[in-house]
Amino acid sequence: MAEFDFLVGVFDVRNRRKAVASLIADPAATLAAGWEEFPAVNTGTAFLGGQVVVDEYAAVLPGGREVAFVDVHAHDPGTGRWSNAIHARGHSPDWSLHVGRFEDGVGTFYRELDGLRMRHTWDRVTAASARFRQAFSTDGGATWHDNWIMELSRRA
Repeated sequence: MAEFDFLVGVFDVRNRRKAVASLIADPAATLAAGWEEFPAVNTGTAFLGGQVVVDEYAAVLPGGREVAFVDVHAHDPGTGRWSNAIHARGHSPDWSLHVGRFEDGVGTFYRELDGLRMRHTWDRVTAASARFRQAFSTDGGATWHDNWIMELSRRA
C-alpha cells in the first residue's frame, strides 16, 4: 500500500491559513480571524516500499517567522489505516496521532486535541498536485471549520 506516494518529491506549496496565535488556546478567535497567504516548500521521501512516507515542510510566515516540520505517515497493513505524527522545529515531537484512511482517492484523518476534534484531509491528488485541508470542530464533528489549506504543485 503506497497511498502517500504522491508526496514523494519536491513541491511548491501555496498556503492559506487563519492568522491566529493558537487554535487550541482560542478556537473562537480562529473563526473570526482573517486568512494569511504564504509560500512553502515540501519535500517527501518513501521508505519500506511506501509503507512509510516522510515529508519535510519549510516556510516563512508573514512577518518573517520561519516554520518547519516533518510529517511521518505510517501505514498499518493489518488495519489499512495510516497514522500521521508531526515534529516541528523547536518543539517537542507531537505523537498524538491523526489516524484514518484513503477512500475513493480522499484521505481523511482525525484526532482529539485539548477538547477539539481535528481533521486532516488530502484530496485532489494527481501526479502533479494535491490539496491538504486542516479543519477543527468544537461540537464533536457536527460542524467543521477549515483553518489551513495547502495547495501542492510538483516541481519539474
